[in-house]
This record gives sequence, C-alpha cells and structure tokens, in this order.
Amino acid sequence: MGLTLTFWQTFASPCISDFPQKKNPGGSFDGSNSASYHVLLTRTAFLARPLLFSPLVTGATVGWPGGSAMAKKGKGRIRSRLIICAAAMGLVLGFAARGEAASYTFTKLEDSSGSFLRFGFASINDVGRVAFSAALDTDSDGIMDGSGIFTSNGTTTTTIADSSDGFSLFGSPSISDGGAVAFWASLDAGGNGIFSSDGITRTTIADTSGPLGSFGTNPSVNDAGAVAFQANLNIFTGSGGSTTTIADTSGPFSSLNFPSITNTGTVAFQAFLDAGGSGIFMSDGTTTTTVVDSSSTFSALRFPGTNNGG
Repeated sequence: MGLTLTFWQTFASPCISDFPQKKNPGGSFDGSNSASYHVLLTRTAFLARPLLFSPLVTGATVGWPGGSAMAKKGKGRIRSRLIICAAAMGLVLGFAARGEAASYTFTKLEDSSGSFLRFGFASINDVGRVAFSAALDTDSDGIMDGSGIFTSNGTTTTTIADSSDGFSLFGSPSISDGGAVAFWASLDAGGNGIFSSDGITRTTIADTSGPLGSFGTNPSVNDAGAVAFQANLNIFTGSGGSTTTIADTSGPFSSLNFPSITNTGTVAFQAFLDAGGSGIFMSDGTTTTTVVDSSSTFSALRFPGTNNGG
C-alpha cells in the first residue's frame, strides 16, 4: 500500500544530501553555521499492511498544518519550518507504535534556490500533482516581492496565479485530479474572493462584489470543478455562476468552517453548535449527517478531509 504525503521542510544546506536517511522529516538540526534552505517534497510511504487509522485521505486536501514552528535568519531572510501535512507525523508515530519499518521515496518539487522564498500550504491530487502557495523573491535580494499559487509534479512547475495578476494575498489551494486549482485571494483593487484556475483559464467562483463576503481562505474543489467554500460563516458550492447553500446558521450551527467536497457534491465541514460543542458533518444541501461530534470522546474537532467518494 502506498500513501503519498506532501510537506515542506527547511534544511541546513550541508545536510541536503542526507535528508532521505532521516527517519523524521520534521526533525530539526542546528544549521547555525549555514544558510537555511526550503524544499517542497512529496514522500510516498510503502506500508507492509494498511494503517488501521490514517489521517491522510487520497484525493483530498490533507489535514492541518501541524508540528512545531521555528523562525531563524539565513542570508538576511526570516526562515520558518512548518510541516504542511500533520499526517506525516501520524505515520511516523504509527510505525513506531507497531515497530514497523517503512521505505520512502522522496520527490523534490521545488526549493528556495531560485525565485521561491518560502512555501505555504499544499494539496495533492490522485495523479501526484501538487498545488502549493509560495512567497517569491524574483530578484534574489532576500526580500519578498510577490506571492502566488503554483503546481508541480517534480518535473514541471506551472503558475496558477500570482501577484502580477491583480492579486495581493493567497490562501490555501485545493487541486482536482484534472489540475483545476481552487484558492482564496485578495485583490489589489480591493475585496477578495474564491477563484479557480488551471493556469490558463481563471474563473471567479464568488467575490465581495456580490452578495457574499467574509470568505474562508481554504476552499475545496472536486473533479467536476465544483468548489466548496465558506462565506459569512456558512458553506456554499459554486462553479462560476450561481452558488448553492450547503449548510448555514439558520439551524443548529453557529458557524461553519473548513469545507471538503467529494466528487458527488457532498461537502464535509466543521461546525460549532448553538447548544455548545462542535462536530464534523456532511451535507449535500438537503440532508445533513453528523460524522462525529464533541458530545462523547472528542473535546474539539476541526479540519475534516474527505476522499472522492465521501
């Protein structure tokens, strides 16, 4: 069984050659006498048997940015270390708990030796292409001079949208198997919205020029191009025309967040309840199902992820 994880890591330059041998890709090392170096990677973990519990779901935006965070200066730049996929740590802990060995194949997608300054959130599709946000340093002076959303398979990197397109800030991308990427962005002209693009054609899903606002920064796209997103504390879907309300605060929910859409159009989301507590729910806009809530084992729940079938 093979699971592919996407994450980025800061390495000290002299240690680049030996990072595949490190058992914990999120482990830190000193690097105080060398420049730090950002690398966006995918790692495929080949398991002897399926995991009983895995936080990673193929074909969906994975988990939450987890692990530790660190900042240090390197060549005049403020560098940070954040494991994009908390699932990576889940796998490491899972192997340790059972004493299982695992082999890994690393694919470098991009690094900070060129125009990329640092990397943000990432999303991987079923064919191994990764969408990611990144800060740019196009003139190599150590100062951020732009940002954007990009995709890469380790061979070809494609610009989906960047700050030369009238955008000023970007949120978390979500990529479909066909290569469509959904993302939140703020506009140079003012306002913000949810957009999708394949790097050639850009579609506005919803923005602040219409009736919706207060957009969440982490939309989710399925293989049909439907995008689930949060706005005004509610969950909607859209493809570039009218939008559909999936769940809102007119019922038992006080706020809804973090949508993840399946290929059938059903959306998983996290919500806080008027009665107190929170939970993970799924809805197709008509029927809402409780997946799990904080009434029993769990005290708080966030960041759901679904696979293509739900």
